[in-house]
Amino acid sequence: PMIFTAFIDLLGLLMNLLKPKFDWINEVYCVKQGLAAGITIFAALGIMFLIAAIYIWLFSGLDINLYVILVSIVFFVLDILLALILNSWGVKRFESF
Repeated sequence: PMIFTAFIDLLGLLMNLLKPKFDWINEVYCVKQGLAAGITIFAALGIMFLIAAIYIWLFSGLDINLYVILVSIVFFVLDILLALILNSWGVKRFESF
């Protein structure tokens, strides 16, 4: 769960850099009602359903513990890639605002 949470957090940061909301009156509007927040929430739900569907359709004969380890490794690699993107392109994008 921590690896997936880190993935969603990094994805949320990336979405906020891609779709920033600057026309807000209160901080709540920026955080809760921005397009980036909606994209991140629906992406997280879609990814969770996709993980479950892949297990049911393709790997139902595989041990669930092994599947969790494989999914954790995939999301760990994605976390590293997103962190690298945010540390290079994300810094430049943030400074351009």
